[in-house]
Parts: sequence; structure tokens; C-alpha cells
Amino acid sequence: MGIELGYIVQKVVRNDAVTSEDVDHQDNSEQNSLSNDTEINNSQPTSSRPVRSQQSEGIQRTYRSIKPPQPTLPKFFGKPEEFAEFWAVFETLVHKNEELDVIEKIIFLKESLRGRAKTSIQGIQPLPENYEWMVNTLKESYCDYSTNRSQIVQKLMSLKAASNFADSCAAVLDQIQVLINQMVSAGFDVRNTCDPIWGETILAKFPRDIVKPVLITGQTLCKQTIGDLMGQLKKEVAAKSYVENRLGNAIEHRSGQTIK
Repeated sequence: MGIELGYIVQKVVRNDAVTSEDVDHQDNSEQNSLSNDTEINNSQPTSSRPVRSQQSEGIQRTYRSIKPPQPTLPKFFGKPEEFAEFWAVFETLVHKNEELDVIEKIIFLKESLRGRAKTSIQGIQPLPENYEWMVNTLKESYCDYSTNRSQIVQKLMSLKAASNFADSCAAVLDQIQVLINQMVSAGFDVRNTCDPIWGETILAKFPRDIVKPVLITGQTLCKQTIGDLMGQLKKEVAAKSYVENRLGNAIEHRSGQTIK
């Protein structure tokens, strides 16, 4: 620090003794120095100058202009075959959410239950120590996989068969796919099996022109799983829909020409 202070004092004294000619000479030298610096900067390649701007651009962060939509909790109405799907979502959003208090989890649980499901936990006080009691009550009532699988099979048996139109076939195929998904959620992946009851029951829901090519294709396979069967049915229903649309448009076109 002493050296710096001494330098400053000497510089001040020297500046006091400077004549007007020295001042002019110093100004000229500073101008020459500035012009030389400008020439040096201009002579540098242009590719090296935007480095700072590129770095500053890399520091910039992007922010959402629109807040993402909040997920809505599923509703459970007391159908046993739908409990697995309900609980999978509720468990992820609420049950295992460490940011929520237990009393908040109870509130969300009660808001998600409807009908018989809501009645099953009535009488249990909404206290933090009773939350596990509520969850276990629901699981005991609706998480019996063997019972759920039996009810799914009964729904498949009682499903109304499709008519001879493509729209009806597509609707029935969608309903069967829902039952298969529920069966997987109930602990039995029927898609990878060759269960003859499932196969014959599914085929019985469709008209002859859909079933015939599916059976022919099945003969070429070593084993036709339920997943293979559903895939072939989707192709045949899509082909039937295409043919009906083409023939329907052709008939409408012909009838329009006849009227004219």
C-alpha cells in the first residue's frame, strides 16, 4: 500500500509541474494510442468477436409462457375391475407424494370416491392416524384379483355381438380391448396366452366375414395368442370399414347421377 500511495503522490506532483506543451503532447499520444487500438481491433478476425455474445446467449434461460395443466384425480365409483387403474394413478399423484400432509391425502381420497366406494369408508374419522385404515379398507373391498378376473370374464360373455356393419364391429372390438386391459391390471396378462375360452368367446362377437380370414391366418401360426387374435381382428375391421366407405360413396354417386 505504501508503494501505491507514493506513486500517486509523485504522479500528482509531476502533473502539477507539467507545462501546456506537455499536456498537448500527452493528448496527441493518447489519440495515437486509441487509433492504434482501433486498427488492431479491426484487423482481428470477425469470428473471434461474437464469442462473448454467444456465451451470453448460452447463459440465457427459457421460461414457460403458459403454465402446464394440472392433472385431475381419477374418480372411483366402486366397480372392482376398475380399482387397479384408479389406484395406480392415485398412488402416484397422492399416496406416495411426500410433499402432501396426511390430512391432505385424506381429503383427496374422499374427493375421488363416489357411490359404493365412498360408502365403504364412511364412519372412519378423517384423522391422520386413520389414513392407512381407509386405504386398507378400499383394498380389501376392491383389490381381490381373483374376484375381479371372474367379473371381467362374465362381462366378456354377456357382451352383445356386433352387427354386420364396420362401426358396430369397431365398437365391440374397443369394448373387448378394455376388458383385456382390465384383465392385465387384475394380474393376468391374457394377451400372451392361447386361452381357448377367450379366443372362442371373442370370435363369437363378430360376423362371419370378419371371422373367416382371422381363422385362416390363425392356421398359418404355430400358436395364436389373444394378442395376435386382437391384432388380426383390428386389421379385418379396418378393411371392412374401408370397403364400406368406398362402396357407400360409389352407391351415393350412382344414385345422384340417376336422379339427375
